[in-house]
Amino acid sequence: MRVSISMTFSAGCVTSVRFWRHRSTGKERDTESGNDYFMARYYSSSMGRFMSPDWSAQEEPVPYAKMDNPQTLNLYAYVMNNPMTRFDPDGHACDNGSTECWLRNKGMNKMADSIFGAQVQPLPQSKPKTPSVPSSSLHTDMSGHTTTFKSTDVFGNTTTKTIETRNDIDHKKSLPGADNPFSTENIKGVSNRYAGQDAYGPAGAFIDLNDQPRGRELHGGGTNLPNPFADYQGWKPTTGCTRGQNADVISLGQTITNSQHDPYESGIIPYSRNNNPQ
Repeated sequence: MRVSISMTFSAGCVTSVRFWRHRSTGKERDTESGNDYFMARYYSSSMGRFMSPDWSAQEEPVPYAKMDNPQTLNLYAYVMNNPMTRFDPDGHACDNGSTECWLRNKGMNKMADSIFGAQVQPLPQSKPKTPSVPSSSLHTDMSGHTTTFKSTDVFGNTTTKTIETRNDIDHKKSLPGADNPFSTENIKGVSNRYAGQDAYGPAGAFIDLNDQPRGRELHGGGTNLPNPFADYQGWKPTTGCTRGQNADVISLGQTITNSQHDPYESGIIPYSRNNNPQ
């Protein structure tokens, strides 16, 4: 191990001394902070991770990541948590973190051939997905008796969830236009403010569609049903809301909640209800 010393002088006196040690990877360690300098960023050997996330000169959603390898999605990890057989030459991760891969990516194929052997075929290169604009939607097809949630994240991955729903209306108890189509710009999501009431079902079986001021929502339950809290409680007309089976609404709500908290999805979910499938 090689040790070098740097000193700061002020008026002929040494005011500070800092020792730098070159570690087994050839990087310098600042003994004051204990971090290793990898050019692009600093690495903490005590924590086994970089002190800042990976970055690239060209803006990317997840720099140097391979979408088919979850280990590369951690922007703080050092060589995909496998330092026994891999090293990071410059603080950026290459395709698989290996020395051979780094040499070939730098165009040093002759050196890589002399160390690892010539390749008949070039190293496989995965084609990253083109980032896309994330989008989400929730739609009730009144005539088709379904409600469908769709979302697409920045990587183009699509999630679709469809449940059976009904829009039977008790016109004697409903305001005019209770069964009309309507839309909202962004739903609020799962709410438990009516949980435990027969008309709305158990906790998690109520999705606030943000319909102001009418308050037409999507929920389970059903007053006067034998068991309005059963997973599949049966059907009962509403006064304008869309009703689903408790288990189905809860499952749909979980999918929506996951989407709302996913940093790679839009977080905005517009709603529409009409007689047209989407």
